[in-house]
Amino acid sequence: LNNILVEVLDKKLDYAKNNQGEGKKVILEYVSANPTGPFHIGHGRWAAMGSALANVMKYSGYNVFQEFYINDAGSQIQKLGKSLYIRVLKELNVDIDFPEDEEEAKNFYTGEYLIPVAKDFVKEEATRANEMKDKFNGEFDAENVVPGKTFQMINSDGDRFNGSVLEVRENTVIMDFNHPLAGEELHFVGEVLLVRDATEEELNPKHSCGCCSGCHGGDCGDGDCSGCH
Repeated sequence: LNNILVEVLDKKLDYAKNNQGEGKKVILEYVSANPTGPFHIGHGRWAAMGSALANVMKYSGYNVFQEFYINDAGSQIQKLGKSLYIRVLKELNVDIDFPEDEEEAKNFYTGEYLIPVAKDFVKEEATRANEMKDKFNGEFDAENVVPGKTFQMINSDGDRFNGSVLEVRENTVIMDFNHPLAGEELHFVGEVLLVRDATEEELNPKHSCGCCSGCHGGDCGDGDCSGCH
């Protein structure tokens, strides 16, 4: 024990230092807290453990690169944006709320931690906040998805598209043929609508009328009935 103490006193901070890692490169990622929610004690615990492990590995001869990933893109950020949008409008006394259905509510962050964020936004960005209120016309209401309406949609990769509604059948929105959002779901407060491409027949419907049933089965082709009337 005396010899160990002498060695510790002699080498000081270099005591037990070794080259077991032989300069090998190591990427050590830790914490990477989700930016869509509040920090908690667990984040601090993992920060301490990750930093300590990095120091031990450096001490043992490893070339350590420490990484903290910031997940600021993708579906989680879209959900955060939609949720904050609702919180801001609620601060401005707009009649809007999160969906009551549990499954639909999973598409939003309904926690109260966004309330102070919304309050700060309304206070610090009053002009923009009021512009949001002025522009709000029920865009989260699926009832506004009607034939002929053109609006901007975002797919699961965050790409934006302008779309013109051709027809709406039950919970399905029929868009122009080969529309990039085919197969995607449009999420609204309280409802989800599936987007699909229109068929060739839906895009180019044939004219028909009862008066032509006697000559060609009611199919008037291009709508010109002069050939049989």
